[in-house]
Amino acid sequence: MEDFDSLNEKQLESLERGLSDLKNNRVMTSDEFWKGLLSKKEQQELLDEAYENYCKEYENGTHLIGTGLLWMAKETKGTFVYRSKTDSEFSEKWGLKIEERELSLEERFNIRYPGGKFSVFQENYPNTHFYNDPHSLLDAFNIPTRLITISYKDKTITSYE
Repeated sequence: MEDFDSLNEKQLESLERGLSDLKNNRVMTSDEFWKGLLSKKEQQELLDEAYENYCKEYENGTHLIGTGLLWMAKETKGTFVYRSKTDSEFSEKWGLKIEERELSLEERFNIRYPGGKFSVFQENYPNTHFYNDPHSLLDAFNIPTRLITISYKDKTITSYE
């Protein structure tokens, strides 16, 4: 067995994360890991496709406004994504819709306990830690707090963070 003193920094960090997950009764399954990774990759590909299309259209002159006397500078990818989130007119023009919202307590509960009834759970466990501070229990299980939906053309990708 390897001595702890001989572990490098990354190995120690990984070990600490694993112990923390075990302490919090939360270990990500391989299905959850790959699903999350693929979702992030798909989101990135969708954003890349939208930005690439924007760049092509920009080069073709479709960025000109009205008579063509007014023009706008080409957005960086980060600014393009930010404007798509915050400026509905810009988002509509380029066909990229990004929505982010906080999940409700009941939505988070249903992720942790699929098919469970939140109200029944609360009725059966009054005056418990879950009843008094339900978010802390869900946080201990690393249940996501945000829903992100990205739509471009005929594709929509939903993920949780």
